[in-house]
Amino acid sequence: MIIVENPFGRDLADFNEENSADRIGRRIRKIRETQRVKLSELAKCVGISADMLQKYENGQRKPKLSRLKKIASALGVETLALTDPALTTYDGTMYALFEMEERHGLSLVKIDGKVYMMFPERPSRELKYYVEKWYEKQESVRTRMENASEKEKARLKQEYYNWEWTFPDALVWRPSLDDKQREKEALEKRLKELNEELKKENG
Repeated sequence: MIIVENPFGRDLADFNEENSADRIGRRIRKIRETQRVKLSELAKCVGISADMLQKYENGQRKPKLSRLKKIASALGVETLALTDPALTTYDGTMYALFEMEERHGLSLVKIDGKVYMMFPERPSRELKYYVEKWYEKQESVRTRMENASEKEKARLKQEYYNWEWTFPDALVWRPSLDDKQREKEALEKRLKELNEELKKENG
């Protein structure tokens, strides 16, 4: 197996945790704005200052679960709608699919009475590459398992699991990701949204 260097320069679990506040804040803001609720109104319902709620929405602070529940209740939504999807339950899986719909254009299509999930014809370069490699790995293992002994099937299952558990480092090549550029764009977007929110409040 060829292990390639992580383009983020650190463990991806660290990157995921560091950005969880930003993801939660984005969800709170999207739901609040879609429902046309003012930031100050929501803050009052939750029992916090508008400044604190704004910090949540901007990803500067991450609300504790108890406070997240209050925010969800005030917005009239499930708490799961504000958190990172957990796939250990059917409900959590559905919220993960909703997230994929928003972030990656996942859509549903019915063919011969069966519902299938599809990505757009032109997904992001990285996602397209990842999904294709996943398909290739599945097909490779499935083909080799057809006439394999029980011992060989067990070995192939382990090979497949190891591929999943080391993803994406299991790949020989990974799409180049400019982490600094993405962080810069996210910051610029956040500042723009903050300025728009301040205009509304003073407006």
